[in-house]
Amino acid sequence: MLKGKIISVISTDPREAESFAEGLGKKKEEGKFYRKSGEDLVSVLVPKHDEIFSLAEAVSISDYFCFLNREVNKEEAEIALLLESSNKDGCVASQDEDTFKKYFASFSIVRKISEKKVQEDKVQYTKDLGFAYIDSAFIVKGVGPVILGFSFSSFKVHQKIRLLPSLKEAEIKSIQVLDEDYEEVGPGIRFGFALKGVEEKDIKASYAAITENINLSSKLRVSKLSIAQEALSLHAFFYGMKIYGNLEGDTLVLSNQVPIVSGKAILLNVNVQPNKLRVYGWGEPV
Repeated sequence: MLKGKIISVISTDPREAESFAEGLGKKKEEGKFYRKSGEDLVSVLVPKHDEIFSLAEAVSISDYFCFLNREVNKEEAEIALLLESSNKDGCVASQDEDTFKKYFASFSIVRKISEKKVQEDKVQYTKDLGFAYIDSAFIVKGVGPVILGFSFSSFKVHQKIRLLPSLKEAEIKSIQVLDEDYEEVGPGIRFGFALKGVEEKDIKASYAAITENINLSSKLRVSKLSIAQEALSLHAFFYGMKIYGNLEGDTLVLSNQVPIVSGKAILLNVNVQPNKLRVYGWGEPV
């Protein structure tokens, strides 16, 4: 069965990030590179460094990150704090290690400084968590409803799934990966599922597909970075899913549900004062 690993490459220099990603895979989509070998698929994501939602989405999806740090300024400090909040494994290839260590001495990310290289044998395969993240949903003429995204579980043709937030049931009619048909895929795979039992209105707002035996929550227990500005509301990024929520003490009450699985959601406050950092901290489903 096809299984995968997902790596994000981050740099404030887009050319540097693309060049680095090209050493890991072949570009197939904007910001996405792939390398397939037998039953293994490596997906490499290159988010736009100046779009914090793009960064948070890619990092939250990934099993591993590589941060190509050029200098310590506001933009790169915000990236470093976002990576800190993700609790993901990764490496920081810094051009000024001493300055990076000085500013982030109290953060665990300093322990991830290493040479500019991804040791793929140390990157863990994506865990089976019982759902899939959906980033696109549309109708294909002659095929019907189609969803695209990344799998965080195993999925088979004819399997029944439920879509979030509607909880509408659908059946997987066919599976494609890199334009090839599959009967089954494992976690960590960039997929295309053709569905039956649903219509365009059912898939339009869908952000996840869940398997039968998974619990859901609309609350996150919040941990705030000491340097973060106070907030009333936040955006949470959890395995790609972007959910808005309001803070009630140390709990973020979400506008939609997320699977109760291990991992930390990256929390962003986009309503900060000018020149303040937008990373608030992290949250865990409760």
